[in-house]
Amino acid sequence: MSRLEENKQIVEKISKIVDACPQLRFIQLLWALGIVDGQDRFYEESEITNKVMDINYKKLLGIEDGKSNNQ
Repeated sequence: MSRLEENKQIVEKISKIVDACPQLRFIQLLWALGIVDGQDRFYEESEITNKVMDINYKKLLGIEDGKSNNQ
């Protein structure tokens, strides 16, 4: 996947979490997704960022193996 595609996927996931967790502040959302974690990740490729946040994204939405636990 290209960097552009990875970035779009990251933004889409953030948007879904914003809708799913409206009580959280933006920085709290980024922290919950594992994007903000105290590490210097300035040069991290989008592919790695997407993989890191995907784990937390699925937990926040209750998704396992592509299926939602909320259905």
